[in-house]
Amino acid sequence: MSIQIKRIAYCDVRYHAPGGGPPPHVHANEDELFLIVEGRISYFAEERWTEVGVGGAVYLPRNAVHTYRNVGTAPSQHRILTTPSGFEKFFARCAESSQNPVAPT
Repeated sequence: MSIQIKRIAYCDVRYHAPGGGPPPHVHANEDELFLIVEGRISYFAEERWTEVGVGGAVYLPRNAVHTYRNVGTAPSQHRILTTPSGFEKFFARCAESSQNPVAPT
């Protein structure tokens, strides 16, 4: 689920399997606020890992190299608020492409 409210975008990141998460990356235009809903997630920023549990929040400013991973034994879930809005389009494209996997050649 993704919605845009004026200059803030909200994305509901469903579930990451234990050990799951994206590779390290940078957003040049967006600040992100992660709200942990389920599980234990470790976030990497400022050259260190910080584990955050349910009810916790993590703010990552634009231009900060970051990543996260599920460090629990069950699926994790978090919600992401980004500013400025527009980043929700990226999540929509990712969801669309995951529905149409390409077989390896």
